[in-house]
Amino acid sequence: MSGLPEIFPHPLRECAEPFKKMEGKTIKKVEYGYEKPVTDRQEKDALILEFTDGTKVGIVLGSNTREFIANPERISLDLTPRWNN
Repeated sequence: MSGLPEIFPHPLRECAEPFKKMEGKTIKKVEYGYEKPVTDRQEKDALILEFTDGTKVGIVLGSNTREFIANPERISLDLTPRWNN
């Protein structure tokens, strides 16, 4: 067992397009921490990948966990890539 998740195709294929821009690139640097909080928003884990061609992508893990107590069956998580190009 490799520890990697089994991947199933996402029904909205366009969701993968921002991530496909990473294919073929070489990672120069990785930063991990929390996104600077915005007023009245929860902390979010964030990752910045810097590539050898000078581009960077920030990936933020978003969720609706504040709603979890009221609607535990409705929890959702998302990965949001932000490119600097």
